[in-house]
Amino acid sequence: MSDFVFIDPVDLVDKDIFTLLKLDKAPEATKQKIVDDMVMTIQARVLARMMDAMDEEESKQFDALTAENDEAKIAEFLASKNIDVKNLAAQEMLYYKTQMVSAVMNKQAEAPKEA
Repeated sequence: MSDFVFIDPVDLVDKDIFTLLKLDKAPEATKQKIVDDMVMTIQARVLARMMDAMDEEESKQFDALTAENDEAKIAEFLASKNIDVKNLAAQEMLYYKTQMVSAVMNKQAEAPKEA
């Protein structure tokens, strides 16, 4: 029977990922690799959610705007579609952080206990 693993939601919000994963003393290169991977994953998830919120025509318009690389036009377009990128990013960051901490905690709970 596996132990129940509880993640304190306040810790998820207040503590940084390295503290939660008990990697505070990890080398800076390791921490940077983790941050880079997190950023890439979260950006991909946010983009996927943005695209899911658009129909085919809107998706084409968005692609054209991103090709122009005009941040003001992109922001205006997203606002007109009620797509709040900051909110999506915050949601995805918290969700990803939860997944990482849960995976580590579950792995630790499954590890054989020393007598």
